Amino acid sequence: NNSNNSNNNGSVQPSFQPGGNNNNNNNRGNGGVFHGLERPSPQPSSSSPPPTVNLQFGVRDAAAQRVARGADQQQGKKNAHRSLRELGPIADWVRTPPSSSEDIFQIPAPPPPSTTPSEEEDDDDTVEKSPYDSYWELADQHTDVTVNKRWADAHKKKKSVSPEQAESVETYLKQEEIAVPLQYEVPSNDATMQKEELLQVLDTQKTKFMSDMNFDDKQYELTAKALFIICNMSAKKNAPETVTVLWQKVKEAGIAGKDILRQLLHLGGSLSIANQRAKRELSYQSSYEGGSGSAILDMLDGGLEKKKKPDDEEDEEEDEEGARIASLVDEIATYYDALHEHTEQTIQTRVRMMVSRGKAMEADALLRKLGHTADYHLRVFTPVIRLHIEQENASQVLSLYDYMKNFPTVHFDSDFYIQLLAGLSENGCFRQDAPPIEGADSLGFSHSSGPGLFGELVDEMEEKIIEISQTNAKRLYNALAKGMEAELRPLGPLEVLKLENSEAARDHKVVASRVQIDHETGHCPRTGVDLQLKQLTEEQREKLIVGCRELALEAQNKWTQHQNPEKADEAIDRFLAWMDQREGEPYTAIVDGANVAYYMQNFDDGGFNLHQIKFVVDALETMGENPLVILPAKYGNDRFMVSGGGDGVSKRKQYTNAEKQIRRELQEKERVYFVPPGLLDDYYWICGSVAKQSVSSRGEDLSVPTDDPKRWPGARPVLISNDQMRDHKLGMLEPMGFRRWYSNFIVNYNFGAFVGAKKFHNDIGFSTADFFSREIQVAHGENGESVWHFPVESSRADEWFCVRFGSKGPKKEESESN
Repeated sequence: NNSNNSNNNGSVQPSFQPGGNNNNNNNRGNGGVFHGLERPSPQPSSSSPPPTVNLQFGVRDAAAQRVARGADQQQGKKNAHRSLRELGPIADWVRTPPSSSEDIFQIPAPPPPSTTPSEEEDDDDTVEKSPYDSYWELADQHTDVTVNKRWADAHKKKKSVSPEQAESVETYLKQEEIAVPLQYEVPSNDATMQKEELLQVLDTQKTKFMSDMNFDDKQYELTAKALFIICNMSAKKNAPETVTVLWQKVKEAGIAGKDILRQLLHLGGSLSIANQRAKRELSYQSSYEGGSGSAILDMLDGGLEKKKKPDDEEDEEEDEEGARIASLVDEIATYYDALHEHTEQTIQTRVRMMVSRGKAMEADALLRKLGHTADYHLRVFTPVIRLHIEQENASQVLSLYDYMKNFPTVHFDSDFYIQLLAGLSENGCFRQDAPPIEGADSLGFSHSSGPGLFGELVDEMEEKIIEISQTNAKRLYNALAKGMEAELRPLGPLEVLKLENSEAARDHKVVASRVQIDHETGHCPRTGVDLQLKQLTEEQREKLIVGCRELALEAQNKWTQHQNPEKADEAIDRFLAWMDQREGEPYTAIVDGANVAYYMQNFDDGGFNLHQIKFVVDALETMGENPLVILPAKYGNDRFMVSGGGDGVSKRKQYTNAEKQIRRELQEKERVYFVPPGLLDDYYWICGSVAKQSVSSRGEDLSVPTDDPKRWPGARPVLISNDQMRDHKLGMLEPMGFRRWYSNFIVNYNFGAFVGAKKFHNDIGFSTADFFSREIQVAHGENGESVWHFPVESSRADEWFCVRFGSKGPKKEESESN
């Protein structure tokens, strides 16, 4: 019955290798395997021989890595959807189209521009369109459809919009010259105009516009809607140059709509960036010397340094054009800010425009000035940080980074931290002899430069980031190579950061290497240090418990419609209080009873099997552990409904006399805790693994040292379960805390399934908790120098990037390249 559900009839096989999978429910197990470790019998109540225990030691973090990365991806999807809702440039247009006509969306290609004989002779010269040309094309393609459709709809609704009136609107939209002079001055960025005052002058302008154009309210409404459509289509067709014409018409019509102003601001920002992109390289990561690579054509041409620069006259013309566009964007933004509240999108548009012109300090000042008016996200700050780095202003980089921490909506990612570390590294800020960065001490940093500052930044990164990508590992390597000059050899764009496992670096050398860490020892072959197992902090433990209480209460309210007389969070508090105050020996293993009882019972006569729980409990006692089984309340009854079996149909089960005896023994020895009815047992065995047990432990650390010959080392109490916890991981903890808890406490098991009370194999295997943590950490070498290790995203769980600045400082005469 079990041949299709167990590994060679359920026993742990000697053929298991490091990194293998020792059960069918998970993919953990990266360590070496010790088999046949028999223990003295704890004299179990039955006459059967004690289980033969097989322990799989070492790091088996693949599942934790997958689970934590899944939490990151889930959060990334939420952030992406939130960004689309906040920043979608045509969200309003898509959500509320002006009509149901598909002609609005299906835009015919504009006719090719007419050419003169002189233009035909010179095929290499392209004729640039003026802003009005682009605007006119869009207006010509859409106003006929829009106006006539609106006229037809109006007649259906018996509204007074005649074809002649619609035609006059179309004529105005296609009119190039200014129709109505402005009756007011748009406030400058430095001026302050109250919203009521501006609305009043806009109303005056609107009245003047309608009078001069002989428009009624319906025609004015149609004009505003048509301009909004053209504005949206300009964004869709990537024609930001139309903003100059659109903005003039919006001003002369006195339009104050929030949506069209926001769209105009987006177009203006796009035009500013497009204007500057051809003149300067904006992306810091694509720099030829320090980045991960530049464009292929640049490499074929010999690098970025060979690009042709415009002459002074062209520079001056581009500067004038850039200033004009910047003035236009600033005018739109000021107009918007005076009428509507600041939003992240409007601020971001102005920041991007400043960054595109190389004005880092102005963009920085704007962010700080308007910081109280909007909830910034990381995307607003990143271009400014990048430009500060490019302009080698390390002091401002640290200052803005410190300011970013004040925003709970800023969620730092690995790309940002690598950009921060790489940018400062390229500027030599982490060299042993680097001059202090001005203002670093006033920001709370203990070190103003050098490896100490690198360590402080990595410490902050460690709290938020689990691992880095291979691309970021290479990015950081190249930055260190540039900052350390002759210490490391920079890698070209197409070179790969190779593994270095064969040779240990000398003590005084700078190290920036990709390595593989030994599964069983945690030893780094390049730097000679051993990685450590990091325990849950008190703050992380509290977050875990609080998360379980909240999720338990939420689940109770969802499934019982608030009818359960006992509140879930109060029941968990009572369980934790019992764990904390009970006397006797402390529990060193928490068993997910339902998970063990149903293990591999998916055959016809399978189901909840109490004999399997006893089998696991006996094995743990044999190994010197003191287990506690967590079970839902119904399994404390003689009869109950169970799920499982080959057909998956629920059925009624009644305990046999032998099973009642097992239940009685567990209760008498305080080996079982029944969760109150209607509550989920999952949160109890999670909380049990981090419960304090103050009285029973007598305040002592329950962790087992590595030199204990009888018990596997690590944190206690361990959690015996094969549950992947897909239902819990996102709500309980941030990915870092979840991984640390998972690595410290989870122990998987493997044995042959029981059929009733019969077992066919006496072997049981445990995949022990990790010996060291797969997370960013610092260790210290024999000479006291700091060594940092960064886990690298890879198909292998043992790949890391290590950094060491050397105990005696860099020596240029002795180069040790990668």
